[in-house]
Formats: sequence, C-alpha cells, structure tokens
Amino acid sequence: MIDAAAADGDEPVQMKVHKSLKMWSFYVDLEESLGTLDSTGAVYERILDLRIATPQIILNYAYLLEVRSFSKVSMFYVSNRIF
Repeated sequence: MIDAAAADGDEPVQMKVHKSLKMWSFYVDLEESLGTLDSTGAVYERILDLRIATPQIILNYAYLLEVRSFSKVSMFYVSNRIF
C-alpha cells in the first residue's frame, strides 16, 4: 500500500521525513555535540542502514572513530560497511 502511494507521489509525510538526509544530518550533529560515542555511532549506523549516506557523512563517521581512539578499525570498518 505504501509503495503504490509513493509511486503516485502521495507518500505520507512520515515516510519522507524518515529518509530525509537533512533531518538525519541534523540529528547526527546533535548527537556528536551532546551525545555519547555509542549514541552517535547508532545514528551513523542507521543512516548507513537507510542507504542515504553521502561520502561526507561516511568520512565524518570514520573521523569520529579515528578521533575517539578507534583509528585502526575506523577506515576498515566503514569501508567494509558501505561496500
């Protein structure tokens, strides 16, 4: 039912917001400044699960892992996660 509505352009607002890169970028920025490493990582993982990540978001995630003492696994993990 949702797929047919999306094809007609009558997609519910909730579905549009759910995949909104702008909203997820804002959310991950908030988590980076106010949250923990686990909560921020969970948001990045969700962005990757939704397949809306841009190259800049992927680099930001790798940099976050590198700065937080995960430098050896950061690029390996992120590159294996997206490919």
